[in-house]
Amino acid sequence: MSKVFNLLDGELDREEEKPGFRNRRAQVGALLGAELLGATIYETPPGEKLWPYHWELGCEEFLVVVAGTPTLRTPEGERVLAPGDLVAFPEGGAGAHQLRN
Repeated sequence: MSKVFNLLDGELDREEEKPGFRNRRAQVGALLGAELLGATIYETPPGEKLWPYHWELGCEEFLVVVAGTPTLRTPEGERVLAPGDLVAFPEGGAGAHQLRN
C-alpha cells in the first residue's frame, strides 16, 4: 500500500535551531519511501529565515507556499508570496534564493 503524508496536518518531526534560521520540518520524500525525491515541508516562525541565501548545483529546486506570506529573495530582488504560489529555482546562481517569514 502507498504511504501518505498530509500536507496540512502531517507531523513536523525535525527542528532547526540556528539563530535566525529556525524551522520545523518533515522530510516528506523519505517518509513516503521515495529514494530519489527530495521533498521537505517547512514551518518557519515569524521573523526567521528558512536558510541562508543559496543555490543548488546538480539539481533544480521548487517551492510551494501552503500557508502564510513569506518574502522571497532572488537575484531580481524581493517579493511577497501567497498561499498557492509555486516558484522554480534553476540550477546555479540564477536560481539563488532565500525565504523569510
